Amino acid sequence: MHFLSKATSHCLRAPLTVLRASRQRAWRHYWTIAASTHEQLGAALDDCAAQLTNAASQNAKQARRPDCLMLWAAASLSTLGADLITVPELVRTRINPRHLVGCVVNQVVASPVTCFQGSASAPTPQLAMLAWTAPPGSDAGVVPFVIDETTTARHKLKTNAVGRWQPLDAYQVRQQNPPDSANRTPGDWSQFRSVSEATNPVVLPDTLQALAQQPRDASKPFFVLFSDNEPYQLLERLNQQFPAHAKCGLIGASTPFVTGLPFTLFSDRAVLSSGVVGVALTNAGLGSTNVCHPLLEPVGPWMKILRCQGNVIVQLEGLHPSRLEKQLREQTMAYDDKETRLYAQVADQIGPPDESQTPMEAANVYRVTSGDPAKGTLSLDTVQVLQPGQWVRLCYTSLAKPTIAQATSSVLSITSRTSLVFGTTSPTMAPESSAMGASNQPTRCVGGRSDNGFIHGTRATDCLVPSSVCSVSLP
Repeated sequence: MHFLSKATSHCLRAPLTVLRASRQRAWRHYWTIAASTHEQLGAALDDCAAQLTNAASQNAKQARRPDCLMLWAAASLSTLGADLITVPELVRTRINPRHLVGCVVNQVVASPVTCFQGSASAPTPQLAMLAWTAPPGSDAGVVPFVIDETTTARHKLKTNAVGRWQPLDAYQVRQQNPPDSANRTPGDWSQFRSVSEATNPVVLPDTLQALAQQPRDASKPFFVLFSDNEPYQLLERLNQQFPAHAKCGLIGASTPFVTGLPFTLFSDRAVLSSGVVGVALTNAGLGSTNVCHPLLEPVGPWMKILRCQGNVIVQLEGLHPSRLEKQLREQTMAYDDKETRLYAQVADQIGPPDESQTPMEAANVYRVTSGDPAKGTLSLDTVQVLQPGQWVRLCYTSLAKPTIAQATSSVLSITSRTSLVFGTTSPTMAPESSAMGASNQPTRCVGGRSDNGFIHGTRATDCLVPSSVCSVSLP
């Protein structure tokens, strides 16, 4: 099956005179979605290849091979996990895109599902693809990039417990050169350092360095990434080089018992067990990103950070310990303690947030890993360095909130009818819910969900909140 944007479908039916006029105003981008519920890799690839071929046959200008193919393969796709290692070669022989990026995910997202082959009772997609073909003669393009462990050195920022423990070599240096305790004053945090502060920034690949030299307004890059669990140094560098351009993507599923690799990432003809693969789509006409956290419920008011270091909040202004503790007990007693998790919503701006302009979706959300909220001391699961003056608000997971399918449908309904989706899984969600949308559901989407979270934002960061989702509207 295939989906073209509403504007594209209209142009295909328009008279020749209208087509010539529209070509002068804007380029028409060709996005094609293909998905399959086959549980065998070869059959699923054949199904998707047939859908792409059928879509291309309906438009002569789209008949050439895709410039970029994004692929999501479910970890449960084949009982023989080693088959997933052959995905790049099988894709090359069947589809032969110019560039391939993707990864193995916990759940594939695709809608509507009734168009897919497979069991009608439980049409769970196992493989999904999004093919993009640049309009002939346009300045749109694809800039692929790979951050490989063998070629690019990265610090493992989350391998260590962020904010609480330091690498072993740091302790050895401190033992040899202990701090001068005689000159330290109470409350002096100058000796405290977060392990999230890397000493050597990652070097961008040559393709991205060349892109950084181009005028940003002319190229308008949109970044799509597939990563292992350490994308943070690359995100920091991308945020520095491209601060006004969106980045989104997925942290791949852990696959040691599926393929024998920690992660399974696809890049052209290669399979990577670690690193980051992705593409920068220039002048592709991609729309805005939207993030939805359907399972989070706010607790208490916004509070200002007075003191912090790294990812650790030391003191909050506006904190009422007894009131906050009472709210936490009253609002979370309805759920089992094992199912309740605390999170902190962190606003980017320095200053009191406006509730109407800073909803749950407009701020970054991190899990509270330790500390006492009633005393204002919190350690957040993030490598971002917090700043005094930022505002935070506590949240908790609510199991009574909508499912991921309902949340994704609602967030997609305000963006476009064709969307790219990245999300996190939930321990309370049935696998069948990954087949989003009923037979009469107009929303069309493609993507994947991972236990390890997704990436989003212009100041890109990761999101590990269960059942959260990020959507990107396609033109």
